Amino acid sequence: TECGAVKAAIEHIEGSDNLPGSIGDLIDPIRPIVRSVKGQPGNKLANVTKANVIAGVRRLETLNPILAKLVKSGELLVTGGVYD
Repeated sequence: TECGAVKAAIEHIEGSDNLPGSIGDLIDPIRPIVRSVKGQPGNKLANVTKANVIAGVRRLETLNPILAKLVKSGELLVTGGVYD
């Protein structure tokens, strides 16, 4: 995958760049994901992208009050995907 947003986030996180305006706030949720895949074999961008999708699904599954309740009851299934 060549997710431009994740690719840019990796570059800025690893470069410790000062980001303008609210861009840092957009990248902050990806920071722990970049750290979590550090040292994994394979393509870093693909690893971060996949881990970011998994984290996004988990966040959605636990959003209260509506989504978490529907997921728990089996009425809603949250799935993630990567477009290649």
